[in-house]
Amino acid sequence: MARGGLLPPAALGALSGLVVVVLLQSNTQERLFNTLQPGVLTRTAETVRAEVTQAGTSNVQAKVEAPSPAVVAPPSVTAPTAVAPVAPVPVPEAAPKAEVKDTSGLTPSSDEERRVLDVVKKRAGVYKDKDAHPEFASVVLLTAANYAYFSIYNNWRCNAERHGLDWAVIANDDKAFEELGPDRGLLAIGEKVSGMNGWGSAKLDSVGRNKMFMVLTIMRIADLGVVFTDADNMFLGDPFAQGVHLGDLIRSGKYDYVYQEELAKAPAKDHVVPGDGGNTGFFYATPRNNKKMISFFTDVVAEVDRQREDAFRKSGERLGADQPIFWQVMQKLRSTQGQTGPGGFKCVRLCKHNPTCKAVAEETLNYCSMNPFLHPTGWEEPPSGLVTYHANYAANEAKIDKLKKAGVWDAWSTEEKKCIVKDPQSQLLTVDADEERRVLDVVKKRAGVYKDKDAHPEFASVVLLTAANYAYFSIYNNWRCNAERHGLDWAVIANDDKAFEELGPDRGLLAIGEKVSGMNGWGSAKLDSVGRNKMFMVLTIMRIADLGVVFTDADNMFLGDPFAQGVHLGDLIRSGKYDYVYQEELAKAPAKDHVVPGDGGNTGFFYATPRNNKKMISFFTDVVAEVDRQREDAFRRFGERLGADQPIFWQVMQKLRSTGGKVGPGSFRCVHLCSSTATCEASQEDTMRYCSMDPFMHPTGWETPPEERVTYHANYAANMDKIAKLQKAGVWDAWSEQSKGCKGSAEGEVAKVAVTTIDDAPTKDMEPVLQCLRLTSPQITTLKYPSDAEAHFEELRKVLSEWFDYAAKKFMADMKNPYHCGEGYCGPWIENRWIKRFLGGWENRSAGTRLSDIFGPFIPIFMTYVDLWVANVFEYENMIEALRKAVRPDVAYITVVQHDTGLVSSREKIIKIMKEIPNVLVLSAGGYGHVPIPLFKQPEELLGKRFFKAMDKRELLTSYMGSDHNAPQDMRKKMIKTVNEEAEKLGVKVHTGFGSADEWHKVAGNSKVSLCPRGYGRTAFHLFEILQLGLIPVHVYLDIPWVPYSDLYESIGFSTDVKGLPGLMKKINGMDLKDLERMEEKIRSLRSSHFTDEGLLNQISLFMKNGGSDLRCQKVPSTMNG
Repeated sequence: MARGGLLPPAALGALSGLVVVVLLQSNTQERLFNTLQPGVLTRTAETVRAEVTQAGTSNVQAKVEAPSPAVVAPPSVTAPTAVAPVAPVPVPEAAPKAEVKDTSGLTPSSDEERRVLDVVKKRAGVYKDKDAHPEFASVVLLTAANYAYFSIYNNWRCNAERHGLDWAVIANDDKAFEELGPDRGLLAIGEKVSGMNGWGSAKLDSVGRNKMFMVLTIMRIADLGVVFTDADNMFLGDPFAQGVHLGDLIRSGKYDYVYQEELAKAPAKDHVVPGDGGNTGFFYATPRNNKKMISFFTDVVAEVDRQREDAFRKSGERLGADQPIFWQVMQKLRSTQGQTGPGGFKCVRLCKHNPTCKAVAEETLNYCSMNPFLHPTGWEEPPSGLVTYHANYAANEAKIDKLKKAGVWDAWSTEEKKCIVKDPQSQLLTVDADEERRVLDVVKKRAGVYKDKDAHPEFASVVLLTAANYAYFSIYNNWRCNAERHGLDWAVIANDDKAFEELGPDRGLLAIGEKVSGMNGWGSAKLDSVGRNKMFMVLTIMRIADLGVVFTDADNMFLGDPFAQGVHLGDLIRSGKYDYVYQEELAKAPAKDHVVPGDGGNTGFFYATPRNNKKMISFFTDVVAEVDRQREDAFRRFGERLGADQPIFWQVMQKLRSTGGKVGPGSFRCVHLCSSTATCEASQEDTMRYCSMDPFMHPTGWETPPEERVTYHANYAANMDKIAKLQKAGVWDAWSEQSKGCKGSAEGEVAKVAVTTIDDAPTKDMEPVLQCLRLTSPQITTLKYPSDAEAHFEELRKVLSEWFDYAAKKFMADMKNPYHCGEGYCGPWIENRWIKRFLGGWENRSAGTRLSDIFGPFIPIFMTYVDLWVANVFEYENMIEALRKAVRPDVAYITVVQHDTGLVSSREKIIKIMKEIPNVLVLSAGGYGHVPIPLFKQPEELLGKRFFKAMDKRELLTSYMGSDHNAPQDMRKKMIKTVNEEAEKLGVKVHTGFGSADEWHKVAGNSKVSLCPRGYGRTAFHLFEILQLGLIPVHVYLDIPWVPYSDLYESIGFSTDVKGLPGLMKKINGMDLKDLERMEEKIRSLRSSHFTDEGLLNQISLFMKNGGSDLRCQKVPSTMNG
């Protein structure tokens, strides 16, 4: 064979009967074609290199390397005679690799290249403002369209313009190029394709080839990274913003290639990115880190051409889609085992994975996939936090339907031929017409504050509004009974469907937004959704009904009439002076000389009206927009929509307070706080007037409520603790759970006659209990709530009474402490805390409270199991026997047990007790029961600055500071050995050993994750100590994991047995540090609500009442302690 792999003329003559097959890619390639003798052109990687270097060899220097396995020409057909001016190189059966020099600053010599260079140099930087984001100066955003797709392209560009982006467009036909113009359009270098063409057609395959060849050309001649996106991949948000995965991956500078996974639906929580396939309609490729990326894309284009020419010979059509072919080439590179592969690379490294082999940095292609929840591909149910949406798995018009469903269509007006300006405010104001009608019907009926609509005309344009979900109905019912005593009328935001069902459509306003069930603590995303729902409903009412709104949380009880003359709130509203009236956030009575600062307050009790100034609607619009912005930003960063309305409201207010007379939120310029001077001088309509309520009439959660209180807001407490505050303030007990009516009302008296005992009505509520217990004991068919529940509970207490304080008496006599001691801690333990909270709550209950109000469908069993076992194991056995005889087989019971082996407590005599009383649901801290709960001893504070290091500063992959025994089968010793061996293989640092508390904190704060091996039982105190420190645990188990909140735990920690440790260490070592940081952020956000005694007890309360607890049932393990 001649040099360069070209046949001599004689050989070509033998092929003269064959058809000449040439794809004219450009006028450069046309000149190439004109030099050829008649024959057959087979496109190899060298052919493509000839095309992209036709202007001369100054841009690309060919170098003979090992044969590439990526592209192999058919053995029976070779290329024709030599092509000048490309230097001849030997072409074996596969093409050699080109070592690409830095081409930045070199002047291309062809008109086509100059045109490409002119456009991309002008558009590089991703944003229109070229100085604002210098980190993207060497990146160009690129899309593609022909004229038939211009409706889709125009919607794409309108979305892109909203984010201030700049881009270039591959014009796949002349009409598209004409529309785009030469300063943005890049006429396709290849076959021009018009019309809409479906997947699998040769024309669409030509479009794909044009795309890959243009990306290659831009990388080669401009030395720019390219973000290519199909025009049906719409940008709802800015994909390059900080906190958005694509932008962050590019900004990191780590990756040569970033791609979009091809997923038809949301992946499972444990989804592991395989790295062997993806979508080539949205990707980032750059030669800036490694010039071999140009060679790699050269090989990809060559393989596309080879397969398409082969298909043409076989079928008469040039079939061959760039997407599967790209991943075939990538897969060949992934399989090289260290040999030179496509692009001259030897290895690849997928983020969060180990490289496929060991090689120097310049021989390793680094790549990563985008977060599929931020950048989904055609999911039928688009995720609410999406930033981009790619309308895959649909063609032509069906794509538009998908884009509409995802909320990323209609940015372009086909009638007006221009982008529709959608500022966030106008979008927020849009509510479904039917929803608006329902809201309007309710608030018009309830407006006037009082039931007697004629008695107080001064409140005719004001509506009283509160909110509740079904879990808070005991609090709401007390609120409404207090409100009814004063003749008030109101509407209620129903935050879940059950609440709306209870309220009815003439009073209930189903939340316009996320529905939220269960009791949710401060700092949770769910409570933040409740706050957003409130603000949006107030905004909606002001906008569509032109009414002022008094909003009050349902835990803000009305001891008196807040609208009466002489009461501050009522007087402020009656004065007509103020646009906004609010409640100061004061934890106790203010000093006599207290001056209201006006820069903060409680958004759980306020008055807002548009009646004086319509700009209040714009102001609340800005507030809701900022709430949404911050929550979406939090979702991108932490995976949760965190953002409470209260601090955000006051951030917006503070922004207005500091305008200096310029236009601020709501288009106001100034604010005027009562008893203060205005922040600036402006007209009345440009000034918001606001005032705070008298804190002694309207206090917020003071431990000592003032005598002159008219309302009392139970702040600084959560869930059941709110009720304790309300009781202390004398504003509880207005509602009777027994009679299901307000005390002293006709409604209550009628109900009292009708309800004498609890019958089978609660049967429906037994289903969750049955589902839980049947995981272990499927033979349980029915359970019912006893009509004598309270009497049966007292009967149980009496049966167990001789053992209830047995241990405490013994311990007090022996060591002056009522609890047992262990690991340097002497209680109280979780069993003791459960008893104090819930038995204490029952004994101090308000009149009318039933057992089911606190414990739901369960009869509780209170016993100090571990204390008794430590004090006297024989007495413990006697207690268990008495319990076995006392429980009824058709009643559900619940108890909290700390011991490693549950109720059994290691004794053969009672080893079958859990099977003998299968209807006793055990909340198990130790590892043998139906519901895992945290195993606590003394609390650990969040790790402070003294020992806490930023994730990128931590030197240890993992660590363990503790004993190497206390676990069956020498598991801890095996764990330590495995960890140290694997660390040596990975070349990472770990630490195992003992030390003081300070040494432990120092090591833990210097570790990405902390090992938490089980002990004698299936878990260990150490797991929850690490979580309380705010760090990431690795729960190491023997037979099965035992972690509470199993759904949540997947996002805040890891679990494995010893055999799985090496794989897990590799995974963690390859993880993006930001992912680990997000895990720690989430741990800290959950600490108080889930990993403290109080948080756990609240979760237990929710679990018993089926009110949205994160505790989960599972099958009782097959052995006691694994």
